[in-house]
Amino acid sequence: MALDPQLAALLATPADDTAPPASFADRRALFAAELAAIDRPGPAVAEERAITICARSRSLEARLFCPATPTPSNRPLMLFFHGGGWIQGSIATHASLCRYLSHHGGFDLLSVDYRLAPEHPFPAAFEDALDALRWLHEHGAGAGLGSSDIVIAGDSAGGNLAAAVCLAAPGEGLPSPQAALLLYPALDLANRTASRETFGRGYWLDTLDELIAHYVPAPSQRLTVEASPALATSLTGFPPTMMVTAGHDPLRDEGIAFTVRLMAEGGRCTLVNEAAMIHGFLSLHGMVPAAERRLIAIAEQFGRFVQPD
Repeated sequence: MALDPQLAALLATPADDTAPPASFADRRALFAAELAAIDRPGPAVAEERAITICARSRSLEARLFCPATPTPSNRPLMLFFHGGGWIQGSIATHASLCRYLSHHGGFDLLSVDYRLAPEHPFPAAFEDALDALRWLHEHGAGAGLGSSDIVIAGDSAGGNLAAAVCLAAPGEGLPSPQAALLLYPALDLANRTASRETFGRGYWLDTLDELIAHYVPAPSQRLTVEASPALATSLTGFPPTMMVTAGHDPLRDEGIAFTVRLMAEGGRCTLVNEAAMIHGFLSLHGMVPAAERRLIAIAEQFGRFVQPD
């Protein structure tokens, strides 16, 4: 399917030939500013509050989003990890996306910041994500987070972390998340797919190889399940999953392959391939009406996926 016309026009805009920021701090600030320039606040929620997660040797900052319509007592909490190529992004850059997921999905949602590469390379972000799940199970009730059931979600790099946590949880003695929402996730950092070759330039994810190298500098570590969930020897027991891919995304094929394999191994998985979209389209909801419509539909569909009517 052809690109959405507004996305096609956006991609056709001449690139800024200004030299990229020299420091990662400046690069993160530019990423945040660029998202803020096209962002909208998103739906009103009943509550947003900061929470500090005390992990084993560090503290992680998090933000709780509670929808305006109170969630039923048996509704799971959504644990969310933001995207940004493991080197940038934050609770703030993805706050409006979280409001949409909370409001339209009907979830209390906890968005967690994790350590970023290259200052903190693999496995730091994975360890933080796993510790966030552990903390929720051990201390969530005491922090006023009502549900003991958890669903997990993430976009792009955050989807990578969410999938890796799903695979690691049983071995850590933790209950597996009740369900997973993986939004155009990076699932195989070691191998190249056809979509990576086709859409690797000019589709808003031109620096994928660089991002992977910053996050997992050692190629041998990219073969580990914690870095590349698609390389797990078995997906048996993986939570019921809603996989969202974009038709013009370098990561499309690994998301589809993961879906096919999960279903072949007896798992429950729904694939939503947004054929006219590009990587990161959900963060463009403030300027591309089709992206906002799809974001709302995805949030509502996942709400039904978790607890069918």
